Amino acid sequence: MKISYNWLKTFIHTIPEPAETAAILTEIGLEVESVETKVLVKTSLKDYW
Repeated sequence: MKISYNWLKTFIHTIPEPAETAAILTEIGLEVESVETKVLVKTSLKDYW
């Protein structure tokens, strides 16, 4: 199951960085397969036409 770091932040107000959060989740018995970084690109298709 994939969960979003931003989604976690809605429930945990003082949350460590993603890599440290992954380590904590692993320590409590939850498997973290990977940590991915997504970049939001703000552009419009009309810029390319």
